[in-house]
Amino acid sequence: MITAFQPATLKKMTALVENYLIEGEPKPTTSPTKSILSAEEAGAIAGSYQRITRRFIGVTKPAQSDTLQVINQSGALADQQGNNELTTLLPVARYLFRRADDVGASLFIGPGDDGEVYFQRGSDNFRRISPRETGGE
Repeated sequence: MITAFQPATLKKMTALVENYLIEGEPKPTTSPTKSILSAEEAGAIAGSYQRITRRFIGVTKPAQSDTLQVINQSGALADQQGNNELTTLLPVARYLFRRADDVGASLFIGPGDDGEVYFQRGSDNFRRISPRETGGE
C-alpha cells in the first residue's frame, strides 16, 4: 500500500508483486497471429482515449500520459501512450490482450455496460473519445 504521490516507488512495488505472482510460470513462446476480434470489432475499439481516473486528484496535472491511441493495423491492434513507442497488443480472448512479455491477459479494451468503449490496464482507465483507424480496414 502507498498513500503518497511516489510514482517511481509505486512502480517498483508493483513490479515486485507481479514478479512474485508469476514466478515459475513459463513465458509465452508464441505470439498469436490472428486476431480474435472481427475487423469490425477491431475498428470499433480503435481511436483516441482519455484518462478517466486519477489516483492522486489535485496532485498530478494533465499530461501526455492522459491520452493514448489504439491503432488498427489491418486487424492487428497496437497502442501508444503520449510519445512512447507503439506497442503491439496480442489477443488472448475477446477484448482481452497482452503485451509480448506478459504471461497472460494484462489489459481490456472493449465496450462497457454503458455502451462506451474503455481501455483498462492496472489502475489506468481510459474512455474512447473519438474513433481513429490507422492503416487497415
